Amino acid sequence: MIADAWLSNVEALAQAASRNAPACEGALSAASRAVERIGTEAPPWPWVFTFSEAKVATNRAACGERLGLPKWAGSESLVGLVEQLLAVWDGQPSRGYGGTAEVVAYARRMGVPVTVLWPEGATRD
Repeated sequence: MIADAWLSNVEALAQAASRNAPACEGALSAASRAVERIGTEAPPWPWVFTFSEAKVATNRAACGERLGLPKWAGSESLVGLVEQLLAVWDGQPSRGYGGTAEVVAYARRMGVPVTVLWPEGATRD
C-alpha cells in the first residue's frame, strides 16, 4: 500500500506537469485511498518512509501550484488551522476538487470535528 501511495503521488505530479487536472485529481484520490489502507504497514525498505494523508495534502498543494489551482492547496491548509470546521453545505457533491464536499471529507479524515449547517431548502439523501 505504501508503494501504491508513493506511485500515485508521482503520477499526480506528472499529470500536473502535463496540465491534466482531471487525471491529476484521479491520481491524488488513488493516493488518499492507498493511505487509508496502509494502517500500521511498515515501509518495504529502510530508505522509504511511511506515507500519510499529510503527504498527499502536500503533494496536492504542489500539483495545484503547477496547475494554477490555488484552491487545491487552500482548502486543506484551512483545515490544518482550525479546531472545528463549520461547513455551509447543501450535501451535494462538489463540481471539482476544493469544493465543500471534499473539504468536509478531508477534515473528517484528519479528525477535525465538522458541523454542517444546512441552507434552507436543502435536501438530504
